[in-house]
Amino acid sequence: MKKTTAETPETYSLIYKSAAKAVGYVDPNEPYPSSVFVPNVIPVIVYEKPQVINMTKASKELYADLNLFEILSVEELEGTFGEMKWAIWKRNMDDLMGDVDNQEDNVCFEERVIVKRLKRTADQRHFKKFLEEALAFFNAERHKNLAQVAAIASYKHFSDAEQRVEFPLICYLHDGFGNLKKFLISCRNGQKNAQFKNPNGNGIQTLRAHELVSMALQILKAVIHLHHFGIIHKDIATRNCLVSKVRDHDNLFVQICDSALSKDFFPDDYHCLGDNENRPMKWMAHESLVHNSFNSSTDVWSFGVVLWELLTCGQQPYPDIDPDEMAIVLERGKRLSQPYSCPDELYGLMYCCWQLDYRDRPTTQQLLIALQEFNLQLLQYI
Repeated sequence: MKKTTAETPETYSLIYKSAAKAVGYVDPNEPYPSSVFVPNVIPVIVYEKPQVINMTKASKELYADLNLFEILSVEELEGTFGEMKWAIWKRNMDDLMGDVDNQEDNVCFEERVIVKRLKRTADQRHFKKFLEEALAFFNAERHKNLAQVAAIASYKHFSDAEQRVEFPLICYLHDGFGNLKKFLISCRNGQKNAQFKNPNGNGIQTLRAHELVSMALQILKAVIHLHHFGIIHKDIATRNCLVSKVRDHDNLFVQICDSALSKDFFPDDYHCLGDNENRPMKWMAHESLVHNSFNSSTDVWSFGVVLWELLTCGQQPYPDIDPDEMAIVLERGKRLSQPYSCPDELYGLMYCCWQLDYRDRPTTQQLLIALQEFNLQLLQYI
């Protein structure tokens, strides 16, 4: 890997200029070849719509009997107040189809899930925050690249604090490798369990450029879906993604999920600005750091950091910069440097996401088109 120190915009002015054309930002005073790809997309900034989560509705729709879950001993992630574990959900086919008249003929099947739950050391305040973050996408329609809560499993109604024996399980349908950041770090460290079987049966293979770009595209599609419902994620990062085995035409299948318990699982990724609220400061846009402002363009900034995470296999952004200095550092023009073996065009797309003025950043749709075109070029060399 290249040394991941920050660079100034001047260092990559030509790269940025090329990438700017790729996402539709072209200087009208400068002639350019007709072959330059310029998508016909009008830049639109999406602002957050207030999301009111009906907890009563959510509890009825998502409730599942905890007796139907077998918690496996494998620990995926653990923090001070919470943990993520694997489980088997023994579901009833007739209940799933809404048929409750023929209980004797019920057919059960097992489904693999990954679950988040609070430890007994947590309190009601932790539970309230945990539930709010876990249900952040409840009002959005389902999307294949969005890991939404599939069930809230408890022995009693989970909102009944007096009768609750223990904190409920927040369950996500998942049969794969688990947390994406953990997976990438394992790949970088060369651990065998981080590699996956070649679909052609030719043994073990590691991550390649087109697979990394494919993962980025899947994350971006989920972000676009959230924006359609007026939901700004605010914490797009590999730590908030799940990665699975081969699905459809993608060698790796990725879903972005909520940020519930992420601060507990990845404390080094979050820092306090002085208001007792920990934030992912090294993934945040300048205006988010300074004004606590969030919209689709701040998600674009974070997505640029996700691209960098993917290409570095989970390295920490700005490792030598104090979190309290991030706003000043960004104002001075410092940005993440180009990862080792990262194509210039791809780094240029990242750099476009980190423009100080949010109006100068590409939209999610422009990024999608540019990344799809870039991925097609990569596939031609396979």
